Amino acid sequence: MDHLSEYQRFVSYFYEYCNNEKSKNCGFVRTEIRNHQCNMDIHLKLPIYPFTPIFTIYGFIPEKEQLAGILLGQGAYHHGLVHVVLSIPEKNIAETSYNVHDLGGLLIQCDTGQIFATAWKEAPIHPELFTPFSREEPISAASLEPPCEEIVPESSETFVSTEDTLSSSEEHPPEKNISQTTIPWDTWGKIQHTYPHIQPFFDDEIHQCVKISTDDFPKLAEYGFFIDNNQFLSHGCHMYQHILLGKLDRKDSKDYILAVPGIYNEKECFLASIFGFPNFKPSRNPLIRPGQFGYWYRLLY
Repeated sequence: MDHLSEYQRFVSYFYEYCNNEKSKNCGFVRTEIRNHQCNMDIHLKLPIYPFTPIFTIYGFIPEKEQLAGILLGQGAYHHGLVHVVLSIPEKNIAETSYNVHDLGGLLIQCDTGQIFATAWKEAPIHPELFTPFSREEPISAASLEPPCEEIVPESSETFVSTEDTLSSSEEHPPEKNISQTTIPWDTWGKIQHTYPHIQPFFDDEIHQCVKISTDDFPKLAEYGFFIDNNQFLSHGCHMYQHILLGKLDRKDSKDYILAVPGIYNEKECFLASIFGFPNFKPSRNPLIRPGQFGYWYRLLY
C-alpha cells in the first residue's frame, strides 16, 4: 500500500453509507504504524440511540469486484459516541496472510443496519461488495453465487456456495442440517447462567435470549441441545459474532428458538428459508422493511 508505506501516521475520515451511497461525514480514524505494529484510534459521532447498538469493525481489502473484510474488533458506544483503539500486527492480520499494507480502509457495521466506511486508497467504496473474510478458504465471488439465478432476485448479499445448495432431485433439504430435538426444560436454567444475555428485540415475544457461537455447539450438546451447522448459520455467526438461543411465547405455545442475525431482503429470505430459518423478526421495529436488521429463526422442537 503506497500510502501506508510513505506515511507512518495519517488521518482518514468516516462516512455513513445509505443504500450503498456515500452520505455524511461522521468521524475519523487516526492510524500510526511503528515497530511492526499498527495502532488505530477510531472516533464516531452519531445520534443518541434509545438502546446500545453493536458496532463491528472490519479492515477491507479491495480484490477484483469485492471487498474482503477482516474482523478487527467491536466498538463501545456511549451517549452518541463510539471510541475504539485497535492495535494489530503489521503482518498476518487476524492470522490471515494479509498485511496492514494490503488494507484499503475500514468498514464498520452496526446492528441497526447502518454502515460506516473510510478508505485511504483512491478508490470508491461499494458496501454491497463487502464480504467477511473466511479463514478456512479465501473469498471467491464465483463461489458465492446463488443456486438458481431465475428464482433469486438481484442483490449483493449472497451467502451460499453452489456446492452447499441442493437440487430438487436430492432427498434431504439443507434445513435438515439443524437437528430437531426436544428441549430439556431442566437444563434451560443452566444455559441462562452459562451464556451472556442479550435482548435485541422491541418486545418480549422472544425473550431470555443468550448469545452463543458455533464453537459452543459441543457444550450445548451436553445440555441436550443437538445443533448441527450449515453455511447460512456459520456465515451469520461469523458476520455478527454470535447467534441466539431464546424462548418464544405465543398464545397457544411456548417454544425455544435458534436465531441467526441478518439483514432483511428477498435474497436473504430465500437463503434463510432453504437452510431452515423461515421466520424473521426485526430487532428494533415491529415493521419488516428491506435493509432492516433482525434475526432469522426456527423453532427447536
